[in-house]
Amino acid sequence: MGKLRQEVKVYSSFFSKNHSEDNFSLLIAARRGFSRLAKRLKQKEWANFCEEANNPQKMACLDKIFQGNENKTLGLVKDSNNVYCATPEPKLICL
Repeated sequence: MGKLRQEVKVYSSFFSKNHSEDNFSLLIAARRGFSRLAKRLKQKEWANFCEEANNPQKMACLDKIFQGNENKTLGLVKDSNNVYCATPEPKLICL
């Protein structure tokens, strides 16, 4: 994709310096190749996205991203002995 993009830039530069029919046809061919490749890649990526949407774990992850809610749980807390607290009482003491 990067190679085709660079090719379009090069031929565009050629055409801007010299408005000949040959340079124009090269530019059009490069643009057409680049746009076709971009279209194919978009279709492929959309198919991958739809395939991942069938997976409940991936869907839950995407749902969390889209909602953007903050995590309101306390999570894992270590006490002074570097051991994870298993119940809420030690967590409150540590905080």
